Amino acid sequence: MEIINFDANERYLVGDLALAIGEFDGLHIAHQTLIQKMIEKANDLGLKKAILTFDPHPDFILRKKYYSGYLTPLNEKITMLEKMGVDLLIIVPFTKAFSLLKHYEFADLVLRKFSISHLVVGFDFHYGYKGLGNASMLAKLYPTTIIPQITKDGEKISSNVIREYLKNGQLEQANAMLGRCFNVIGKVEVGNQIGQKIGIRTANIFLKDEYQLLKKGVYAVYVDFNDQRWQGVCNIGNNPTLNYISRARLEVHILDFEKMIYNQILSVHFVKYLRGEKKFKNVQTLIEQIQKDIVATKKLLGEKRC
Repeated sequence: MEIINFDANERYLVGDLALAIGEFDGLHIAHQTLIQKMIEKANDLGLKKAILTFDPHPDFILRKKYYSGYLTPLNEKITMLEKMGVDLLIIVPFTKAFSLLKHYEFADLVLRKFSISHLVVGFDFHYGYKGLGNASMLAKLYPTTIIPQITKDGEKISSNVIREYLKNGQLEQANAMLGRCFNVIGKVEVGNQIGQKIGIRTANIFLKDEYQLLKKGVYAVYVDFNDQRWQGVCNIGNNPTLNYISRARLEVHILDFEKMIYNQILSVHFVKYLRGEKKFKNVQTLIEQIQKDIVATKKLLGEKRC
């Protein structure tokens, strides 16, 4: 997949495009439907399959919401789009100055830099200053397919709804809208060895990318390492019982796993929120609770897949 970091001073001769436009944070079921329609149009019309997205997320630059990370950081989004068969990804730097462009300026200064034969956007797509441009306006400029609202159990599928589910520990609902288990990718770093001392080793995971914040507590997870999948119990929190830390961190106990994996990359897939973080009266009660978490995780993951 070719990647273009958009420059308004350039004109791009990359062929005739079927182009889907959006932020696509999460690449959830509705996004997948929209992108699949773009791919169908491209195949039918003999066009290149292209995506135009924005980075950073416009809502964070415009402070429409509190910054709490991404469902799919840019690097992960790139990987997923390539697997979906996209030929060309156009990344438009979103700045405060860019947000002031009128909707017709966006069309002139961005879209007309490419040879666009067909557009695909969602019904609620808006662009330009104050979002005054919409899908119907684009349809007057280009042949355009507008994807209608897509729902799950009567609720609109959207990145914002998924964020709220994740913040509340409602993994089943979030994952149903994503069409997969929410996951994070990070590197294992050396911790304080507390888990090893109590006989329950954990991998402390440093997240280079900025992921959506999750509710503190304990989760049943799958862990991918070296093309293999393992069951695990993950804790996100401050370790209130042993060695309290002021900044919450992510650590995972991988079941039936004995390898040394410092500095290795793991992908953690969140299946179910098991319980909240709590401070135990002593180490033994903590160990007993973790053992219960392990039993619950084995039972649950024996029935659920990501």
